[in-house]
Amino acid sequence: MTQKQVKEFLVAYYTKKDLEENRNRYKDYMTEGLYNATVSEENKAQNQAYKGYVVNYEFQDAQIYIDKINHRVITKITYTNDLLKKKDSTEGAQVGVTNHTTLQLDYTKVNGKYLVNHMSTLLITDSSNPSATKDAYGAIAPSESTNE
Repeated sequence: MTQKQVKEFLVAYYTKKDLEENRNRYKDYMTEGLYNATVSEENKAQNQAYKGYVVNYEFQDAQIYIDKINHRVITKITYTNDLLKKKDSTEGAQVGVTNHTTLQLDYTKVNGKYLVNHMSTLLITDSSNPSATKDAYGAIAPSESTNE
């Protein structure tokens, strides 16, 4: 799995006019099991209720970290979307709302091609301040060295 392959998947997944519209674009990057689970999630009533109101998703950028040994990717994604008050009308809408999310993608090789087979959202918190209201990467404390 390469940075380019991950970014191509993220562009396909996070760029869509409306819910379900991009399925044909992201399907080729997923295993059949993950694709079916994603479609099932999109079909849930709680997601269908917002169809036509949360629209015009557009991938902006991503920081991508690939663990080739464990076939895992951690990525912090920035995308925009529009929040409509009325379907098909930008009157009173919030346009170009910036969103950030952090995902863990697990991937596997199927017929010589890397495919995403599991996706989960990560919440990164600052362990030195567990009551903080904003997510943080935290600080890395230097390890103590012992000389024997």
